[in-house]
Amino acid sequence: MSAFTAGSMSDWLAPGSAAMGQAIRRAASPGYESWWQRCAAVGFCANPIQASAYHPDQGKRVAVMIRCGNRRASVCPSCSDIYAADTWQLIHAGAAGGHHGMPTTIGDRPQVFTTLTAPSFGAMHTSRPRPGRPGGPCHPAKPGKTYCPHGNPLCCNTIHQPGDREVGEPLCPECYDYTGHALFNWHAPELWRRLTIALRRTLSRHLRHIGVDPDTMRVSFV
Repeated sequence: MSAFTAGSMSDWLAPGSAAMGQAIRRAASPGYESWWQRCAAVGFCANPIQASAYHPDQGKRVAVMIRCGNRRASVCPSCSDIYAADTWQLIHAGAAGGHHGMPTTIGDRPQVFTTLTAPSFGAMHTSRPRPGRPGGPCHPAKPGKTYCPHGNPLCCNTIHQPGDREVGEPLCPECYDYTGHALFNWHAPELWRRLTIALRRTLSRHLRHIGVDPDTMRVSFV
């Protein structure tokens, strides 16, 4: 469903470029209008899913395209952009108020925004690029212990790119806790359930201890 081949805007606009020629041929093709309507109907999703639905007016099942809904920009820029915008709206409404039915007075109440991350199961090769800034070394050398018990170095001064094959691989496969990693992911739903129960109970107990009504507190997760 993608309209043009990948390239920068200057490449597209360059006279006689392959991308411009492709765009002109696409726009001049007989089926351009119907093709464009199908792209627009799914918000120009890069990987739309073809499904079927019953059409009451036609009395039969017809093919329909729906969004892939992927959150990763590298997979689908359109769907990931919508997801990010929706998430921002939800968080902003809950933190500042003023839209989506939330009063502006909510912004005057004390709030804590906590980020929870999964535990580490071992050092891994990573890429650290930031918009407008080059990435830094993967694992810079630090004073002290430089080798693991298996003789592998605990540092890596390579500046990896996001597409490097080493990114996501452990520095030492023998040290990495593969069993713990698998068990954590398998039990993640139950671990999360127990965490939310314990968190609410702990906060309620603390509020009662300091003389605050626990019903005045709200715990939300994003």
